[in-house]
Amino acid sequence: MKNINDATDLRKLHGLDYVKRFESRQSPMRLDRLIDRVPISSDMTVCDFGCGNGLLMPHLCPNVDKYFGVDFSEEFIDAANRRKSALGYNNATFVCADINNFCAQHESCFDAGFAMDFSEHVPDDEWLDILRSIRHAIKPNKKLYLHTPNARFIIEIMKKHNFILKQFPEHVAVRDATENIKLLRQAGFSNINSIALPHYNILKYLHILSYAPVVGKYFEARLFIEATA
Repeated sequence: MKNINDATDLRKLHGLDYVKRFESRQSPMRLDRLIDRVPISSDMTVCDFGCGNGLLMPHLCPNVDKYFGVDFSEEFIDAANRRKSALGYNNATFVCADINNFCAQHESCFDAGFAMDFSEHVPDDEWLDILRSIRHAIKPNKKLYLHTPNARFIIEIMKKHNFILKQFPEHVAVRDATENIKLLRQAGFSNINSIALPHYNILKYLHILSYAPVVGKYFEARLFIEATA
């Protein structure tokens, strides 16, 4: 994992340049395929932690009572509010805040929490603190849903060792399933279930190799994890 000194460094990595790159390269398929795995209903209040520009908004707003998105990046929150205006969702609220502070002000408020492609941007100590805060913001026995790259995936291994490919500078803590589950347990979550999914771009065709004996684990690109608060 990369050495990131403090929150200031993380904010610098996630400034306007990153927002522009994020918006230009994100495929809607990344989240489209996850929503069917999440039980949601019209009476729910949900929170998208590390919401970015609100990619989850069109998936959740038509089907829940209230959708909150929180991110420490002013640039991302500005982008999310522009998307909100364009899409016309009145039940969406975006907040630029430190997630720990936000959660302290919203204890046991949410029927579900989402952390989609967020955890790999945060070093272990900070991520553990955030997970603990998120657990307190989610109602007891309700779920957190997490989506993240898998450190065991052959492409991620290549990036880690700068072999042909280089890691995204913002991805400071790509973890495997075991590492993710360990941190969730330390944060107090239970009933943790992790499944491996194909990639959402052309690399999805490598997933067939995940069924191969011995080497199959190196072709599981993404992790989808649910955990009970």
